Amino acid sequence: MAETRPTAAPAKANTSVQPKKSSNAISYLAPIICIIAGYVIWRFILGNSDNFTKPDMSGGFWPSHKGPKSGFYRMYEGGIIVPLLMGLFLMVVTFSIERYLTISKATPVPVPLQSSSARCSTTWPTRMWTQPWPNATSRKVPLVMS
Repeated sequence: MAETRPTAAPAKANTSVQPKKSSNAISYLAPIICIIAGYVIWRFILGNSDNFTKPDMSGGFWPSHKGPKSGFYRMYEGGIIVPLLMGLFLMVVTFSIERYLTISKATPVPVPLQSSSARCSTTWPTRMWTQPWPNATSRKVPLVMS
């Protein structure tokens, strides 16, 4: 009779990937909040009735003010595209800050040094020589060879 051997349980994979510790809520909340903030700025700051010579006192979602008192408040007359553009600008600022914080929080991975056998390689267009620098790391410095 044939001998059967028990199979080993699959080994747990060793990986350097850390489990996710924070949610990704900023990805779907930031665009909504930025568009709403753009509308609030457009409607209540740029569209304030004190900044126009002929304000529309009926109010509403999109009041029809006429005669802005300065160039800054003339942006209100651009229409509904203005709060959308303001929201997009706020999204760029928000995600730039978020990316900066994420990248600055990341830890660098150490890179192993090259072995002494890899000191010279022939690559196009010049020969690349590795020369030691004072900080004990190696950098490739191009030398023009004739």
